[in-house]
Amino acid sequence: EWRRFPPPLIFYTKINRTTCKSMHYYFAYGSNMDQQQMLERCPQAILVGPAQLPDFQLLFTIYSPKRKCGCADVVENKGSNVYGLLFKLTDEEAERMDAFEGHPIHYRRLPVTVNCNQSTVQAFTYEVVTKEQGLAPSAHYLGLIRTAAAKFEFPNEYQEYLAKVLAQPNEI
Repeated sequence: EWRRFPPPLIFYTKINRTTCKSMHYYFAYGSNMDQQQMLERCPQAILVGPAQLPDFQLLFTIYSPKRKCGCADVVENKGSNVYGLLFKLTDEEAERMDAFEGHPIHYRRLPVTVNCNQSTVQAFTYEVVTKEQGLAPSAHYLGLIRTAAAKFEFPNEYQEYLAKVLAQPNEI
């Protein structure tokens, strides 16, 4: 009897999007883990789940005039891990992310292999083009990363690493 009624419209939307449009896996590790920000930037993004980027470390190597602080970057470092969120994006959303991230001037796309849901996934993320040392994130920016880490239950070791990151001392 339940087959008489069509599935909800949202079901058709997801099937249409996943079968008729090219999809890209995107690994977010900084402020794009904030669901509100991702909703504004890529409203049709599909959250796949938490993911791990092996042999990289999270550092803050680019200054954002808009945020007035150091912003996140992934830097190769054997034995380290960066945790983040894996999303599926359409071609259009991937291009929008390029614009938001300042690709290819400030950040550039980086093909990566991440671990998610007990499988490896080919994805892209962003790395800083011209890295600077000694930058600190703002308390707000760092809070976005720490909040996602807690919400999605990233490993305690990683959350402890984030807890040791010092935010800017003189925020306005």
